[in-house]
Amino acid sequence: MTSLIKKVVDKIYVFLFPDAIGQFSATYRYKLLIVLLSMFMFSSAAFTFVFFQQ
Repeated sequence: MTSLIKKVVDKIYVFLFPDAIGQFSATYRYKLLIVLLSMFMFSSAAFTFVFFQQ
């Protein structure tokens, strides 16, 4: 299960930052942090958009 999660995080990271892959080799924790941060930002923006429309 952990390897599946690592593959998913890697694919999301590659989708989010395609230029960064060729420039440096990021650790798994850094990739996970970026993915979780982007998911949090997207969900908070969606929450704001849906519930605070006037």
